Amino acid sequence: MCRWLRNHAGDEQGADQEDRVAFRQYGSAAFLAIVDRFGDNPAAMRQAGIAYATDQIIDLIANGVNHVHIYTMNKPDVAGEILDNLSEI
Repeated sequence: MCRWLRNHAGDEQGADQEDRVAFRQYGSAAFLAIVDRFGDNPAAMRQAGIAYATDQIIDLIANGVNHVHIYTMNKPDVAGEILDNLSEI
């Protein structure tokens, strides 16, 4: 896993070229579009990442998944925002 992906939620640096190549190899098209658009703006990338994670969880729940474990790499505020987005689901 590349450094930027491990740290993207709240990271102050954004994605560099090497990280973008890693995403091209392993990431989904939707996530790659988010990184391309917002990767140079840490605050926007954080917000877009939270929205992306929320959408993925909604899709899982809609398709019968009853339990989801969220890894946020010691960023409980990110997990809290995702949970807030799912409060009525």
